[in-house]
Amino acid sequence: MGLDFIERKNNLLSRDNCNQIIQWVFDNKKIIADENIHDTGYHYCDISIPEVFTVPELKNIGKSIISLKESYVKKYPEVNNTFNAWDIDYIRFKWWKPNYAYSLWHSDNGGPSPMDVKRILAFLIYLSDNECSTEFRRYENVKTEMGSGVMFPTFFTHEHRGGICERGLDRFVISGYMSYI
Repeated sequence: MGLDFIERKNNLLSRDNCNQIIQWVFDNKKIIADENIHDTGYHYCDISIPEVFTVPELKNIGKSIISLKESYVKKYPEVNNTFNAWDIDYIRFKWWKPNYAYSLWHSDNGGPSPMDVKRILAFLIYLSDNECSTEFRRYENVKTEMGSGVMFPTFFTHEHRGGICERGLDRFVISGYMSYI
């Protein structure tokens, strides 16, 4: 059958939407440099779930996440055969400076926080073009194209990492999780 349980979706956001989101974050949020992560040039800020459904500049993020979720459920309906309900749990704006990426192989379930074990699906929405990919150890890589997104299980089966942009561009991503509620 060859199912990879990775949903890829293009055209979730327009170029203007992506640029508007990036600008809004820089104008309205405190972006933190994460020095706890091994030399990755990683900066971030968390965005609340209500913000992506109420702030005009961010509403398209909320719509994109819902569209990605609906597409995932349509393709893999067995995800709804769990004992617990699940929904959007966490949203983060991520920024990697040129020549950096989160290049360590990792999965997103079972981390140091007790909340990590409730995660079932991860999503990434790419806000910039970078001629690089989200690399999966066992599956086809997903090209990071502005306005596109990907959703996949958080478990060890979907170990992944970010590729470095060979052109030396900044990389902007919205990421988050669907978790048991």
